[in-house]
Amino acid sequence: MQAVILAGERGAPLYPLTARTPRAMLPIVAKPLIQYSLEQLKRHEIREVILCLQVLPEVFESRFEDGKALGLNIRYHREQVPLGTAGAVRAVSDRLVGKNILVLNGHVLTDADLSALVAFHEEKEAAVTLLLTSVPDASRYGAVVRDAEGRVQAFAEKPPVGEVATDTINAGVYVIRREVLRRIPVGTEFSFERQLFPQLVAEGAPVYGFVAPEHYWRSITTLNDYQRAQADVLEQRVQATIEGVEVREGVWVGEGTTECVQRRLHRRHVALRRSTKGRTGERFRPDAAKIQLGTAAPARAVPCLAAEGRDRLYLRRHRDQCRGPGHRRGRPHARALRGRRNHRSLSRNRAERGGHAAGACI
Repeated sequence: MQAVILAGERGAPLYPLTARTPRAMLPIVAKPLIQYSLEQLKRHEIREVILCLQVLPEVFESRFEDGKALGLNIRYHREQVPLGTAGAVRAVSDRLVGKNILVLNGHVLTDADLSALVAFHEEKEAAVTLLLTSVPDASRYGAVVRDAEGRVQAFAEKPPVGEVATDTINAGVYVIRREVLRRIPVGTEFSFERQLFPQLVAEGAPVYGFVAPEHYWRSITTLNDYQRAQADVLEQRVQATIEGVEVREGVWVGEGTTECVQRRLHRRHVALRRSTKGRTGERFRPDAAKIQLGTAAPARAVPCLAAEGRDRLYLRRHRDQCRGPGHRRGRPHARALRGRRNHRSLSRNRAERGGHAAGACI
């Protein structure tokens, strides 16, 4: 079976993290988010993968190349214009073989049993089978109503609070019969969730929902989701491989890494990757260390979150209290610096116009 991962979105709600990094490439415990999906596919013996990209596709291509390092065969498709979830899959349909295909969203972190999902799809001889999950508040997602046999009766995409008839939602993973893709117009923006799936249900096509037992699921949609996902991986609530050694409970250190935290952390979940040796006289390079904080620490104990190069991440709320890699002790706020520069510029302009000089008594 082949898999298609939709990773074309930038992820505007996560700005500024996504200013130069696509949402699916945001690091979670020193690995891109989408890499967890790729490793999940490998665990279920699905090795043929196509990535549908639009925003900064070169970031994906330079990171994964042909996929051999992960034991996969990865190919890429660059969208010139947004085609939606269904339109993107339709654009690569000529590369797909086999009766069914697996479609995943690149911003979803889950360890659901994909083999059980495919087996359920084949048992029901369904046109489409959706992976479903239960959440406390379904108004943020697409609610799915099923009958006793699991056949989908209706969809409600992000229904208003109080009008939700079920707590099961679309988890963003689908098994689709390949011939169904012919219903999608070529080169046109088209959506699985808002157009194709409701049309199939209205026509009486066999569309089913499958709830995987005891699985983890989180859509990385907001900054809170992103922070919570970091903690969940470090706390091993999700089946995932952490690249490193657990030196103490909740603290993982990568190969060849030395701890370089200048302040005592009041929370335990920290992942470190690549650091300088800290030799005498050696200048510390902020782009050589990465510290990812799984859970929010008190303001006085928040270290800098220094990522590689342009992906540096700081907590703006606490930046005056951060003392870590890349910071100069006692560095003033950027706003204060701008205020001083503006004051000096105003003083010079007045002096040039013959007005009061800087520092003169009025």
